[in-house]
Amino acid sequence: MTDSSISFSKSLPWVIFVSLIFFINYLPRSLMSPLLVPLEAELHLSHSQATGLLLLLSAGFSVSMALSSFISRILAHRTIAGLSAVIGGIALLLFLHVETLLQVRIAILCFGLAAGLYFPSGMATLASLVSRKDWGKAIAIHELAPNISFIVAPLVASYALSFTSWRWALAAVGCSSILLGLLFIIIGRGGAKQHTAGTSPSIRGLLANPRIWLFVLIIGLSIGGEYAPFSVLPLYLVNEKGMDFDTTNGILSLSRLACPAVVLIAGFVADKLGTRTAVKLYFITHGIVLIGVGLTSGSLLTINIVLQALLTAFVFPAAFKLMAEAFEPEQQAAAMSLIMPMSAVVGTGIAPALLGLTGDMGSFSSGFVIMALLNFITLIPLMMIRSDRNIRKEA
Repeated sequence: MTDSSISFSKSLPWVIFVSLIFFINYLPRSLMSPLLVPLEAELHLSHSQATGLLLLLSAGFSVSMALSSFISRILAHRTIAGLSAVIGGIALLLFLHVETLLQVRIAILCFGLAAGLYFPSGMATLASLVSRKDWGKAIAIHELAPNISFIVAPLVASYALSFTSWRWALAAVGCSSILLGLLFIIIGRGGAKQHTAGTSPSIRGLLANPRIWLFVLIIGLSIGGEYAPFSVLPLYLVNEKGMDFDTTNGILSLSRLACPAVVLIAGFVADKLGTRTAVKLYFITHGIVLIGVGLTSGSLLTINIVLQALLTAFVFPAAFKLMAEAFEPEQQAAAMSLIMPMSAVVGTGIAPALLGLTGDMGSFSSGFVIMALLNFITLIPLMMIRSDRNIRKEA
């Protein structure tokens, strides 16, 4: 994770290769939601049993992400990222043989454990490929992976189910994952081994660092901004706004369509404005738009929903670059392995639960306003960081 002296244009093919590994890591997670319908029917599962599989996937993902810093003491980051794809692909092949709920749970837990290994080591590999001034652009390309998977996954599911089963859809992605992972281990670049027993950072020391908890909040609210509104907008628009279901789906699809392009633009914005400024602007504008989602109707509501999705694509290159700048190179993988699991709990657990709770009380609108207020509150610790250079000096 030291600065590369190679120009960004020469590093670009390897940045794309890392991003492709991220895509094959993320695509099965995006596929799980549309494939739950045939899976549920074939295995005679209840709705709660089927959706519970996604919670189990998240649990495995968070556990292995937290453990990845310990594994990186033994293996190079590039090797871990490649093995994540290989083992994840093997786990997807297990779905060819599952017959009971217990077997499905074991298979999806295995995939979650494999997938969670990727992120800290993948980001460390990415950072080692480019110079610090180009981190924003590299992270922007990397962030295309989840954004494209949100668009591709429903299409892949529909196409696969038109001539085969959900099992073979996952198996096909699994075979691709195995091949890409092996190829990445053999010919990939970056991600040299960083940790040794004598130099690895103290987890207890990192947990005592207030900056860890600041980034749990920043990344957690960013993930929550992407995931939580998307997960409850159908209920909100149908039940509180009186829209029909087809119109709701059309709005959600429209809101995601431009996100890959926005992610690319966001990387250049992060490099141009500075990461702290870019993140601060996100929380201000996203907070305003969330209030709009909660309090407007008609065409203005549609505009706010589209802007809300686009802004979440904007934040991640800047937020991840800010996080990389906040810690010394030898701390980065360990810091990410602590920050990302806790952020996932905030973003994919607490934030949707908050919106669901307000929905049960009869007002999703108030939940969006509360999320907006949390965005504004996050500006307070951000303003205490005076510049990116100060972050590096204090880390």
